[in-house]
Amino acid sequence: MRQSVRQWAPVAALAIVLTVMALAGPAMLRQMAYAVEVGRIQAQREQLVELSKQDTLSPLFRAISRVVQPAVVEIHITRRVQAPAVDRDLEELLRRHFGENSPFGTPMLPMPDLPREYFARGLGSGVIVNADEGYVLTNCHVVAGADEVEVILHDGRKIIAEWVRTDEQTDLAVVKIAADGLIDAPLGDSDLVAVGDWVLAFGSPRGLRRTVTAGIVSAKGRQINGPGMYEDSIQTDAAINRGNSGGPLVNTWGEVIGIN
Repeated sequence: MRQSVRQWAPVAALAIVLTVMALAGPAMLRQMAYAVEVGRIQAQREQLVELSKQDTLSPLFRAISRVVQPAVVEIHITRRVQAPAVDRDLEELLRRHFGENSPFGTPMLPMPDLPREYFARGLGSGVIVNADEGYVLTNCHVVAGADEVEVILHDGRKIIAEWVRTDEQTDLAVVKIAADGLIDAPLGDSDLVAVGDWVLAFGSPRGLRRTVTAGIVSAKGRQINGPGMYEDSIQTDAAINRGNSGGPLVNTWGEVIGIN
């Protein structure tokens, strides 16, 4: 009898283990898988700490941003636009043929007296290249034809430009402002720029001030605007959106080597 009990004891124990696993197995397996995942992530975090010690780009980009950002400005322009005149002869002709009912089956309303002119507003970026004289470099298409150019400095001051000089063939413009405490960014030599070099683009894309993006020089000598333009453009994969126009493209020495 005792021998029979001893023979069946392992079977009974196994049955008990299988029963427990059947009842609690899924939860136990999840806990074990979770513990393995936590251990894997922790090991990767420790590896990231070691890899981050080799990161030289982040400190470099931070330093470039600190020295260039004070020279970057936001440019708002106001342009007076003539509104098209209401054609009263056309209105009279329609009434003569259709009476008070329009050809679209609805009563014809009198044409309103529209304003003769209105003000269009635009947005761009720029960079101070001479703090003593107050010279700001930007794009021609940002300020061309503007009746008023307002420059917003890094510290929030708003300055109305004294004068603007534009050159359509290079799409460049110089804006002069009168203000003290200006900080400029030095001009670099774009001829020394090589494909593959790191560059940073500064500006106010979509009105978001103090924005910087990074990329590389993708190509040089690009001509994209067609006949009549003097071009030797630098192509970059740094993100540039509406409002970035006129902002500086800088090299890793913090020098302006292009205008977005």
